[in-house]
Amino acid sequence: MKRDLLSGAGVQRHFVDVANLIGLHVNGLQGLTIYRDSQFDMEWRRSDFPNELRTVARDAFNREVDERVLRMFPKHPLTKFSIARLKSADQAAA
Repeated sequence: MKRDLLSGAGVQRHFVDVANLIGLHVNGLQGLTIYRDSQFDMEWRRSDFPNELRTVARDAFNREVDERVLRMFPKHPLTKFSIARLKSADQAAA
């Protein structure tokens, strides 16, 4: 179990779960980027994951937050930022 948690997939799952704990409210979408970064940083400092997995963790966390924004507020004008980040991440991965 501990070994799986320290793998890239384990770290991704952990930070996807953490991203799902963030309360999203339509009136908070404007400040979401700053809030998202601070929530990730707080959880990263609490974790004991190897530093080489930080980028994998952040990418999984950010993707989950953006996907939740799109699911919860599909017609809100500020979702364009989540759409752009997801598109950019997909292009970088290709």
